[in-house]
Amino acid sequence: MLLLVAMQGYICVVFLLPLYYLMDATIIIIKRSVKGEKIWQAHQQQFFHRSVHIIKRSHVKTTMLVIYCNIILICLALLSTIIAPIISLILGIIITSIFLKIMISNKFV
Repeated sequence: MLLLVAMQGYICVVFLLPLYYLMDATIIIIKRSVKGEKIWQAHQQQFFHRSVHIIKRSHVKTTMLVIYCNIILICLALLSTIIAPIISLILGIIITSIFLKIMISNKFV
């Protein structure tokens, strides 16, 4: 489906919709690579797992954070089809970064 969207010229939409998951995975892969860990082995370092197991936030609250982030990304994806696709993508990266930071912060339990 995203491939069809990309073929229509909406490249920013293709990156915005899965941005939370792309950023989570990319950050973890980079961190594990820098530490010399085997990135193909199982682990629980994703932001969701850290939020639930280390911060002790409930699954429901953590899932709601992911849902809120995805709702904002959907809105930005829709906005990017009308005006300013690059600005929407930049905002998506900033907002997703904030949500990931919130997920591993115990200030917002």
